Amino acid sequence: SFLIFATLITLVKSNVSVVTKEVPIPDDHVSPGDTVRGCRKMAMNGACPSEYEYMLRYCSGTCKEDAFSMLDKSEKCPEAAKNHQCLTNSHNMWRECPETCKNTKGIRKLEVARIYDGSFFDLEAKKADGSILDFQDLDNHITVLVNVAILQDANKTKKFFEELETLNTMFVRTVKILAFPFEVTGNAEECKALSSDIIHIMEEAQLNGPDTHPVYRYLKKLFNVTDFETLFPTFFMVNSEGNYVESHQGGDPGHMTTFLRQRSKMEFDLDNKHYLV
Repeated sequence: SFLIFATLITLVKSNVSVVTKEVPIPDDHVSPGDTVRGCRKMAMNGACPSEYEYMLRYCSGTCKEDAFSMLDKSEKCPEAAKNHQCLTNSHNMWRECPETCKNTKGIRKLEVARIYDGSFFDLEAKKADGSILDFQDLDNHITVLVNVAILQDANKTKKFFEELETLNTMFVRTVKILAFPFEVTGNAEECKALSSDIIHIMEEAQLNGPDTHPVYRYLKKLFNVTDFETLFPTFFMVNSEGNYVESHQGGDPGHMTTFLRQRSKMEFDLDNKHYLV
């Protein structure tokens, strides 16, 4: 014991300090209260406020941690939100200004609906090439339906479709994407010229009004919506059995990656060691 005491005195006199290296928490860490892996990674991207209903159900433990507080971290958040940054710079804004973005009307909203009669697979729709897509062909796949504005800036439109193709390629065995273009700037010919070997590009669709596309009329009834927002995309993710639908309003292809990964793991038992439910 005397030797230990003498050693401690020596360390103090020599001003030697022992530094404990902080071990980073892995992205797949599961906090008490979480029911799936991957919550931390989603929370770091601002999902606790932006996907509140989903995160409250599956990732309540992570979202209660101080690091993922739903309070704004900057006084400039309201000004940034007025400049539509919650939409145009959503990745950073949901991390830095979650409170402001959550209270901004029409930005990043998740809703869930149930289908009890199997009617989703009774639908059909015409593709841009004139052929008919029978929704029975979507059975046993996760289906993503998204509205795509055809803009005057053709490069932006092309980039969005390329991102959708990349997204579908990541889940080629489990996901089918249906992109419904709609004209917003008087360039209907661009809608007809669209093509893809990876995703289903549908015919030009009216989202609102008396000529609403039948698929969107079906979705309106399902979610009890009068009009769909056309300023930004809304992704509808339908499970492989066609009885559960998530509406991701204001999302983007990158934003959907995490949710498709979780849904694929859950329904197809892919890499099941990373899914705890």
